Amino acid sequence: MTSRAEAPHRPVDIALLSWTAGLTVFGWLVLYSASALLGDSRHGDQYFFLKRQMIWTALGLVGMGVAALTPLTWVQRMARPILFATVVLLALVLVAGHEVGGAKRWLRVGGLGVQPSEFAKLAVVLVLADYLDRRQSRLTRWSGFLPPLLVTGFVLGLILLERDLGTPFLIGCVALSLIALAGAKWGISSWWGPPYCRGSSSPCRCPTGVSVSWLSWIPGRNPRAWAINWCSR
Repeated sequence: MTSRAEAPHRPVDIALLSWTAGLTVFGWLVLYSASALLGDSRHGDQYFFLKRQMIWTALGLVGMGVAALTPLTWVQRMARPILFATVVLLALVLVAGHEVGGAKRWLRVGGLGVQPSEFAKLAVVLVLADYLDRRQSRLTRWSGFLPPLLVTGFVLGLILLERDLGTPFLIGCVALSLIALAGAKWGISSWWGPPYCRGSSSPCRCPTGVSVSWLSWIPGRNPRAWAINWCSR
């Protein structure tokens, strides 16, 4: 067995921790400013909603500690099972979900409401991080970056069927950022013009490029379209 002295030390990212703490405190201030009067009128306590948020923050800190102590190899092994379970829950929402505000996003478990699309945020990040870590050298070829795009697109499609646009947009932005940071060459184009490669002000002309266009249409909402272009050069 590895002794305590020989155990690998995982350094603490002070900058990331500071930003997280700052955003948390800022969120508390905004929440208190927006909910003090409501808490006082409904519950007789102007700090009612702030206290609830602090409880959730404490639970989040416990989760952060557990995640920090969890071996990364175990996280990599669990990435695909977590994604599979998330896909099952997303499909279940479409069949037996509870509709709120015109969107079917919730599953009722006893007296609790569960929103599987929130789990999808974590699942997509874990799977992409695992894949990009193992296949980073292949990201300059179609066969390298198409699998993460297909997986992400499938998950986003299930969430779009719930009539939810915000969550897919957020997950899509995070996924594209991860792929770009891993080393893929990419450009973004609008429907009226050519793609522009990263770090260049000239149109991207590369015969090995691939374009992925996404048109989302949900009844009662305006159609939206994005075109993402990758090229290896």
